[in-house]
Amino acid sequence: MRKFNGIQKDKFNLFLKECEFRFNYGTPKDLLTTLKKWVKTYNKDGLTR
Repeated sequence: MRKFNGIQKDKFNLFLKECEFRFNYGTPKDLLTTLKKWVKTYNKDGLTR
């Protein structure tokens, strides 16, 4: 795992998903826009506690 900056084995799946997300959703500005949209949708649908 040294190749991946010391990522722990049990956290590797999360690390990989984050890399996939960043690759698929572009620039940091695009990432923030996407996350904000998801949070609005999540809150609007009443899925939060």
